[in-house]
Amino acid sequence: MISAEDFLKENPVRLAQTGDPADSITESVDSQSDRFQAESAGASAPADSVALLAPAPAQKDDSYKEDSRPVPPPVPGLGHGARFGGSLEDIDSPANADMGEDSLADRYSHGRRSARGSDRRTRRRGRRPRAGGFGGGSAPAAPRADADDADACREAALTLLDAAARSSGALARRLVDKGFDTNVVDQVVDRLTKLGLVDDQAYAQDLLRSCLHRTMGERGVLSEMTRKGLDPGLAAQVVAQASREGLFVDSAYELGRKVARKTAGLDLKVRKRRFWSAGSRKGHSPGLLNQVAADLFVSGDPLD
Repeated sequence: MISAEDFLKENPVRLAQTGDPADSITESVDSQSDRFQAESAGASAPADSVALLAPAPAQKDDSYKEDSRPVPPPVPGLGHGARFGGSLEDIDSPANADMGEDSLADRYSHGRRSARGSDRRTRRRGRRPRAGGFGGGSAPAAPRADADDADACREAALTLLDAAARSSGALARRLVDKGFDTNVVDQVVDRLTKLGLVDDQAYAQDLLRSCLHRTMGERGVLSEMTRKGLDPGLAAQVVAQASREGLFVDSAYELGRKVARKTAGLDLKVRKRRFWSAGSRKGHSPGLLNQVAADLFVSGDPLD
């Protein structure tokens, strides 16, 4: 029987030149040698004990792939979202005033998704509001090179008139919103009025019929005409003529009949309250509403 020293002398083990695998192989050989001597002291060595002395295959070291960058300590003044790739507002906070551009870029480079979301929010804040959107008012007109061009202004006016009929005031307001000069707009609107393409009187009559079809009252029609850009004097004249013809009385009774049909079966006070509410929204006068309610909403109504 041979000793462990003689076996190692006859079969030298070639060690790898790298640092970490050599240490692991040396430790493996030492442990195997001790085991071999312990077994040889009591009895003859088994046949497979020699196989235990074969060097174990070196395992691939992947530890270098791990991210070894140190985790930066939390900075006072930054919230949870800022420490882990938060918003751009936190980068400009006073707590980061002493940090350089490279340090800030390294700190906030991990939150790619949050940065994209913050970029979208930043662009959304700087977006120009739409004209006529919620909140009232129209967006400021962008400067245009042909602001003083009468031909371009006339083409824009004809395009607007092709889309819908408009009053002279509404047409002028839209052209100014498009960026044309005020003097040029006035000249174009006056020219179109002389040609009969813009007729405020006819537009007022059409608007009156539309409002009466919606069972609107005198005050509501006057407000609608003013909103559509008609001259206040012309609007008042058309409304006064309709009032003398009794058109608003017919409109109030038509509204009363609609409310009576919808509220059939309810309590009489509830029905009157709903009619007064609807009539007030439509712009009818209180005296006319009381007259219609007294005639249509009675206790002996067959609709009850």
